[in-house]
Amino acid sequence: MADADHRLVAAAAVHRHSIARPYALWHHQHVFEPSERGVVCRDRVIYKLPVAPIAPVVHAVVVKKQLIEIFRYRRKVIAQELGWVRALQEDVTVQKL
Repeated sequence: MADADHRLVAAAAVHRHSIARPYALWHHQHVFEPSERGVVCRDRVIYKLPVAPIAPVVHAVVVKKQLIEIFRYRRKVIAQELGWVRALQEDVTVQKL
């Protein structure tokens, strides 16, 4: 997403907001919180598909699976990169707002 706007909100959080395709809206929040056991890594994504009438079907058939794969891969990379501080991450879930 070439026109993304990255903002450092705090030392441990980054927000990314974009209106580039394929999404009508994409807001991605990265949060890194210190913990007694290491660093808790969380991602929160709010998005809107541009095809409103069929968005629920597109989400169920395509988007949900892609998001889970993307963020599971991201989890793996973060754990490798932050292994020295023990990156603690829950499994990926996709929830409807």
